[in-house]
Amino acid sequence: MAASMPMNEARTIPDLGRQMHVAVFIVEGLLSQVKAARLVKAVMERINMNAGGPPAAWTFPVNGRGGVGFTFVQPITESFIVVDAWRDRKTFYLFIASCLEFDSDRVRTMLVELAAEYGLGRIALVKTRIGEEDFERC
Repeated sequence: MAASMPMNEARTIPDLGRQMHVAVFIVEGLLSQVKAARLVKAVMERINMNAGGPPAAWTFPVNGRGGVGFTFVQPITESFIVVDAWRDRKTFYLFIASCLEFDSDRVRTMLVELAAEYGLGRIALVKTRIGEEDFERC
């Protein structure tokens, strides 16, 4: 895991864009856009990442397509964090993608700690690292 650094301090990332650390949490619970924004902010603080601009959100369905819910995207200087939530299914995905390694277990622990406050149920985690060895010639 990368060493802890103060927020907003510049970091040198070797081979930027040549590796990606990804964690996807599938979480049972009803999440509003306001709570999603608070949750994403808490995740950024927990893994020492920084906002790379203002967040954006979209609600669904659109033209009768998609589930009933929203997608909330927060760019971070390291890549992005997304909450994709379905009110009708009382479930959401929390995607974290970063060029820097981060501790997904710290995020899982945080979700467990926030379970009562956010009304969360079960949590599943899928994580991976994509690196130079995964590239193929086109």
